[in-house]
Parts: sequence; structure tokens; C-alpha cells
Amino acid sequence: YLFRLLGSLQTLRCIVPVGEWRFEADRNDYCGKRDYEIECEGEDEASLQEAAKYLKESFSCRESTAKYLRFLREYEKGLAEGLSCR
Repeated sequence: YLFRLLGSLQTLRCIVPVGEWRFEADRNDYCGKRDYEIECEGEDEASLQEAAKYLKESFSCRESTAKYLRFLREYEKGLAEGLSCR
């Protein structure tokens, strides 16, 4: 097959405007796990660096890997343990 369904990754997103920024708070469910992330996207690099500093100082946030890579990591771990992510 050209494409094969590996599993399910569901994201619930809440958009939170803070000043000039637009944060996206996500809850991600996949492979029996749940995690949370905050994203801020934009065109102005300096403004995004300022937003990252704001999050780190205000909420003890840290950078993380992309949610698809986190899903793939759990998928591969599930394969090794004989579990499914569907």
C-alpha cells in the first residue's frame, strides 16, 4: 500500500490571545497517552522569541519535539510491546 493508517492522534485546541500574540493550547491523545503543548506561530522572529521568553518565565514552559514525532515514538514503542495505537 502507498498509505497505511498507523493509529489515531487527536488534538483539542484552545486559542488564547495574549496581547499581540495568539497562543494555541493543545491537548493531544494518542497511543493511550495524553500530553499538552502551547504553540505560538507567526511571521516575526523577534516577536516569537519574545513570546517564547514570556512562556518560559511565566509558566516554566520548555521546548518539546513535534507532536507527530512524539506519536511516532509511542507507535514504535507500542510495536515493540505488541500494542496498537488505533
